[in-house]
Amino acid sequence: MVAAGDGLIAPSVTRRLIKEFAVRPAPRDPRPIEGITDREREVLTLVTRLLAKLAARDRVQLVILAYEAGLVAPTR
Repeated sequence: MVAAGDGLIAPSVTRRLIKEFAVRPAPRDPRPIEGITDREREVLTLVTRLLAKLAARDRVQLVILAYEAGLVAPTR
């Protein structure tokens, strides 16, 4: 990632950032996110909460957790 010019953040730092933002109250004048539906906005909020609650680093780890819990099955 670094060689490609992308930044690298330790998973522990990512977890702390997610946890910090998940417990903050919503801004009084939230910035609109253009181009997404109300349902997509709701899903984004829920994913953020799951990342914090399950101490997952990223969405890939959420998928792994869902697979291990039997919530999703591999496709053929």
